[in-house]
Amino acid sequence: MGSFFSFFRNWHVFLTCLYFGFWAGYYNRFSAQGGHLQPNEIGDFLAGVAGPVALFWLVIGYYQQRKELQNSSDALRLQAAELASATRQHTSLARSSLEQLNFEKQKYELSEKSRLASERGKFVVSHGSCWHNGKFVEFYVDVTNLGQAVADFSFLFPAGLIQTTSEANDNQEFAEMEYPVWERFKGRRYCFAVSKGHSGKKFDFLLTYTNADGSEHSKTFVFEFDAEGGEYMKEFGSDGFLEIS
Repeated sequence: MGSFFSFFRNWHVFLTCLYFGFWAGYYNRFSAQGGHLQPNEIGDFLAGVAGPVALFWLVIGYYQQRKELQNSSDALRLQAAELASATRQHTSLARSSLEQLNFEKQKYELSEKSRLASERGKFVVSHGSCWHNGKFVEFYVDVTNLGQAVADFSFLFPAGLIQTTSEANDNQEFAEMEYPVWERFKGRRYCFAVSKGHSGKKFDFLLTYTNADGSEHSKTFVFEFDAEGGEYMKEFGSDGFLEIS
């Protein structure tokens, strides 16, 4: 049954065989009845018989080639669709990989930032009044390092202020302006006197130091003196503290 359908699908072969069989039978009958053809007549007869077959197979070949080209075109379109799908998958994979790399980069940067922060100094600055009389007001600035030890510490104050030698409290020692090393959890007190004639004037303080990782840090904060309402640090919070890290 399979051979039959296979042969049926090749109908053009079957038709060609039937066509040649017809003319072979016709020639055989013609010869049996005493017919005789000259060689040139035989050539004409064969040419006449073969001509339609050649034309028939030319048309068949055209349609077969057209079908093959269509199949090739369909295959190329399918291949293009597969390539497009593969490209989208690779693009999605590359995007996911890039997002993962960015995530790892951010994670590393946060870890590095945290590590560096843990290796740096962190200073807390507070202030308050000590005493005042008719001409001067004395105030103090407490500086405490809650981070790691730092080097080359320097505390600069502006002209117009007088550094005094008031006694420090139990947690601070009287401070020099410069220290080669400022230890962890070490606090020092700076005492200054200012003339009441400077009421309304602003004084800039500069604190600089070098962290253990070699990075340099500096911070400026402002003291604004008010002889009537009391002195205050302009950049300090409501609790009177300022963090420097």
